[in-house]
Amino acid sequence: MNTQPTRLRYNDGKKTGLILVDIQYDFLPGGALAVTDGDKILPVVYDLLERFEWDLVVASAGSEFEAGIQSRLDASPAKVEIVRKGSNMDIDSYSAFADNAYLVFTDLSKVLYSSGIERLVVVGLATDFCVRATAIDSRKFNFDTIVISDGIRGVFADREEAVLSELSSWGAKVQTLREYEIGASETR
Repeated sequence: MNTQPTRLRYNDGKKTGLILVDIQYDFLPGGALAVTDGDKILPVVYDLLERFEWDLVVASAGSEFEAGIQSRLDASPAKVEIVRKGSNMDIDSYSAFADNAYLVFTDLSKVLYSSGIERLVVVGLATDFCVRATAIDSRKFNFDTIVISDGIRGVFADREEAVLSELSSWGAKVQTLREYEIGASETR
């Protein structure tokens, strides 16, 4: 008898990674750089971690992860990689791939390519900064990119639609969790 929970995944042969962008206490309500309603993405992210099968889960870090995220990363059946960004205090590092000047790259592209990842699903904080930069760089590195719209929040809510439109112009798909779920099927 199989006791593994049923998980969902795309069965189109593409290896898929989930990237969690800056879901850490600094960016959640009460944090030093809090994103308004940043905690509203947590149920969506928990759902992605618990109900979907991933070939790789990557989390960008610069600080301590939110406890629910950390516990789900610890329990994940997928390979989990932590990518450190923001190590140069003189240059901002919005993207999980590189600093804003593209002088220093993280290990993310190497980790993704060495794992055979072809598609990235992106969630996190903040839509108009780190999520935007990460999704654009994901397209620059030629990964199929899906941004889960109910799994992100921006610093400036009035800019969110423009950012999502920009991401679409880069070739990223913008979907709700439900839309992504419809495209997936059950696996064991």
